This record gives sequence, C-alpha cells and structure tokens, in this order.
Amino acid sequence: MFLSKYFTIDKITPMISEKLNSTLRLQVGSSDEVDYLITEILPDNELLEKYQNIVKRIL
Repeated sequence: MFLSKYFTIDKITPMISEKLNSTLRLQVGSSDEVDYLITEILPDNELLEKYQNIVKRIL
C-alpha cells in the first residue's frame, strides 16, 4: 500500500465481550494482527486476560 511506507497503519477491532473467544465466518485478522481491541468491558476484566500480551492496547 502506498501510505504504508510513510505511516504505520494500526488494525483496530471493536468487539462486544460475548463474541470474545468465539469463531466467526468473517475474520478481520488473527489476534496477533490486532493493535487495539475495543470492548464495552474494563481492560482488566478476566475475559481479556489472554489478550493483554497480544494486542498493543485494550480500550
């Protein structure tokens, strides 16, 4: 992609907590490709524990 040599492009994935740890037919990418994970629950919730070391930031 043209802009990628000038800018870092982060992958941001909004997700409701009931969909965590589930598999969908439509996948935005593997969890190690996600930079920011946005959910309605607090980042320190135990449901998000396995993502703490995978994504850059949980919001």
